Amino acid sequence: MRISKALLLDRILVAAICLTAFGSILLDGPARAQGNEATAKVEVVAAEVAQAETVSVEGGGNCPPGHKRIDFPGGLGCLRCAAGQELVWVSKRGRDELKINNVSCLRCPESFSLEAAKEIKGRFSDGENWLQRRFTCLKCPPGYSLQKQETVFERADGTLDRQFSFFCQKGDSADRPGKGSPGRSGNLISNGGFEQNNPGNSWTTFAKGSTGIPHWRVTKGSVDVCGPFWKASAGKNSLDLSGGQAGALAQTVETEPGRRYVLTFDLAGNPDSRAGVKTLVVRAGDVEKVFKFDTTGKSRKNMGWVGHSLSFTARSGKTEVDITSRVNIAFGPFLDNVEVRGD
Repeated sequence: MRISKALLLDRILVAAICLTAFGSILLDGPARAQGNEATAKVEVVAAEVAQAETVSVEGGGNCPPGHKRIDFPGGLGCLRCAAGQELVWVSKRGRDELKINNVSCLRCPESFSLEAAKEIKGRFSDGENWLQRRFTCLKCPPGYSLQKQETVFERADGTLDRQFSFFCQKGDSADRPGKGSPGRSGNLISNGGFEQNNPGNSWTTFAKGSTGIPHWRVTKGSVDVCGPFWKASAGKNSLDLSGGQAGALAQTVETEPGRRYVLTFDLAGNPDSRAGVKTLVVRAGDVEKVFKFDTTGKSRKNMGWVGHSLSFTARSGKTEVDITSRVNIAFGPFLDNVEVRGD
């Protein structure tokens, strides 16, 4: 079935209305603490809503490079956001989790991160589920990390309401387990499981130059933070290193010159394309290594995660970790549980 470009655009533009349907976000609790050096108030601005570039294709066709395949109720469409924008699901309905209604391209000002502030789920009388999400742009002062608290309650009509409050905490993120000083054996990587984003049961795309994945920088192409629709190695989220084309991300960690470190990670591949080998390159300091994963026989629920490692010796007080996909279409290598520890 072929879907018209006009119909796709209509559905995308409705997303702008959904973004403002829930009112303003509440920053309560620790976020309003005054005179307490441990916390600071979050700076909030509205996300800029942009129009996605869309094309329509035949039912079995492939999307052009850089586009994300979207199965609308009326047919197949391919969407792409401009550089610096993130493609997110704003609302959807249907018994099938992938039957979505509204997606949008959102952009935050530089140094702000895009966060889901509210999510409401319900069910129509015909049995179809519906979901609406609201996003906002948040930023903490230098030296503080963004923290999120979640409240879930059920309304009288059976809808589930998830609301998030945010605050800024002094130092690095609290959900950075095992963090240690450069001379100790604690994990030096922040957000190595990509759990600090909330893509729901879908994905969120981050393009080159984005810092929307906390503690990581997207340095090439685009990447997708993926929710539990693709079973993660641990937690809920994992990362597809090829959002629309080959992507790369980097993080700088504090190291002790002359000390040996071990970088570990779990590798799989996106099983939604033709079976094949997914390749990525990992570089830590001056050591670089190629890793491959064969998706033959794998599925979203049986990803086949495999652990890998790379050893390096730090040359300075800061070492950059770079991970790059060599799959220059969507459906790339999947990454999870990235850690760096002193040997």
